[in-house]
Amino acid sequence: QYHPTSGHTHGLSKNTLQRIQDGKYNGNGEINMYWPFPDHEEWSLGKFLAETLTRTQINAFLKL
Repeated sequence: QYHPTSGHTHGLSKNTLQRIQDGKYNGNGEINMYWPFPDHEEWSLGKFLAETLTRTQINAFLKL
């Protein structure tokens, strides 16, 4: 049994990438190649977390 309004849209909005591109920080990618991370170290940590841990484990790590 499906919900009666499943699959319906409620207007058009931008996706996350489009909102980032239109936002006030749009030009930062031209200055900082690791944007939205501040530097290579933060980017490396994010990459490691995304590749090796589950979302639950990442949340637990971020609460430390």
